[in-house]
Amino acid sequence: MFVVTAVTVVYPLILKYTIDVVFTQQQFGLVPYLAMSFVGQLPVQSVGNVECT
Repeated sequence: MFVVTAVTVVYPLILKYTIDVVFTQQQFGLVPYLAMSFVGQLPVQSVGNVECT
């Protein structure tokens, strides 16, 4: 349950950081790192969802 809660909190923060820093300040060098954080979060989220059901 802790994993699902943590992922639920982290996902919007990554999205907000992407919008605020990358697009507003045009720091496009961060895009690969943010993309990998999204991809890395998906398996954690799916495992957490399976464990909670």
